[in-house]
Amino acid sequence: MRQLPRLFTVLIALAALISFAGCNDTIVIPATEATTTEAKGRPNPWVIDNTVEEALTHSGIDKFEISPDIKIGDETIHLQTIKSTDGIIEEEYFYGAVRLIVRKGRADAVYSKEEITGDFNSYLKRWDCDIEGVTVHCKGERDDAATVSYWEEGDYLYAVMAYGEGGDTGYGLNKDELALFVKGLR
Repeated sequence: MRQLPRLFTVLIALAALISFAGCNDTIVIPATEATTTEAKGRPNPWVIDNTVEEALTHSGIDKFEISPDIKIGDETIHLQTIKSTDGIIEEEYFYGAVRLIVRKGRADAVYSKEEITGDFNSYLKRWDCDIEGVTVHCKGERDDAATVSYWEEGDYLYAVMAYGEGGDTGYGLNKDELALFVKGLR
């Protein structure tokens, strides 16, 4: 019984030493062939590109242009990243507290037209709207607020997704804002 307090003291001291050891510099484990070649899970098919030209090369798409003067309300959209994968280019923009994703892809790069969006969430509302003769398929939480929209022109599919980053899960583009992309995206 007299040994029990001494054992607790040793255990507490050992726990303190272990916790202090974790406060030192980061432990670096040298890479070996096994750690650098072993892949876990599914590889990410998207490549982050520095320029649209790089994305065109990676994706195999011949042209991707978006009107440089698109404004939503009073705010100009600001390009954040350009990505590509086989048959699809994506540009990600921000304005205010909104993340805007714009995609163009070959129709044969996806199984169904809706897949061009990459958004498989359920939305309360689904509707189609006509913008200068183009049928745009929309999904969102509120009338005339398309969180997800996509359309087809020729051999290409296009998509625009607008997500509120400030907790506004029902954010979306109205028909006039969406028309800026339908007219300005090639």
